[in-house]
Amino acid sequence: MKSAFVFDQLRTVLRLRSVGAQETSSIEKHLAEHILHPLQTFLERPSKGFRERLFRIGLGAGVCNRVEAELTVCAQSMESIHAASLIIDDIEDRSEMRRGVPTLHRILGMPRALNAGNWLYFQPMHAIESLGLPQAMERLLIRAFHETLMRAHLGQSLDLGVSVDSLPRSEVSTVVLGCMELKSGALAALALSSGAVLAESAPADVEILDRWGHAFGMTLQMFDDIGNLRPGPKQFEDLRNRRPGWMWAVLSKHADSSTWDAFRDRVRSISENDALEQWFRQGPWLEKAKHEALDFFEDALAVSEGTGVSQQLLSVRTKLLELGRELIGAYG
Repeated sequence: MKSAFVFDQLRTVLRLRSVGAQETSSIEKHLAEHILHPLQTFLERPSKGFRERLFRIGLGAGVCNRVEAELTVCAQSMESIHAASLIIDDIEDRSEMRRGVPTLHRILGMPRALNAGNWLYFQPMHAIESLGLPQAMERLLIRAFHETLMRAHLGQSLDLGVSVDSLPRSEVSTVVLGCMELKSGALAALALSSGAVLAESAPADVEILDRWGHAFGMTLQMFDDIGNLRPGPKQFEDLRNRRPGWMWAVLSKHADSSTWDAFRDRVRSISENDALEQWFRQGPWLEKAKHEALDFFEDALAVSEGTGVSQQLLSVRTKLLELGRELIGAYG
């Protein structure tokens, strides 16, 4: 994501009535120092940028008459919200590293990082409102952004508040999938369906893409959870925090009672990392989790003959499957 997208919004929001132009320039300088420049270091880090790619795929669901500058603002808005979620997640998870470098709250301190992350949540909606899109289109986009942020925060509440090891086994898979849908699924669905809105697709087609987008985001979260088990700075972070992750869902559905109890006991003594890592390495559960995630993705995007899905949507589906397989491959 390019930090210039965020910087361009500052002057359009900063309308000070109590000071003159020269004093306003001084305020801009301090804001640049305390929010924009720190964000620049974060936003310019390498990223897969797949939410922008989802948005571009979604444009293929209709006929897009918007100019490239408008599309760029909307696409970057998706990445801005994702960046905000990473900053806030790292604070709430007490994470030390993000993409091989210290997390933003370690660099800035928690209060400044929290403020910067919240700015990134709000800024994209102002950017979209500044484009002068047709009123109905703008209203649909802003409503989708608001609903996605509300859903993501509900998902985060589940993620932070539920100690998954204390749930009745019968609830585990439901809570895990619900958390994934509200968080990771909602953000991916926003990107894909927003492209369709700008392409003036039929509401029924937008609804289909919303469903596919949720499945796409959930699948990537499943593979991210599996990756969290590998050696590295974030190894076992989700297990250590007792978060509702994909491995819990897989074992809750398929493990016998003794295996389930053994897994839960090892998580509760997570300081013994070697024992837990060996337990995963010797058992079938990593491969089982991968196969289950792939089956979930392909089942969610399956299209039966005679369902009335247009050729445009079938083309979008093909591209979505290709992107999904590419990103899944990157998780190893």
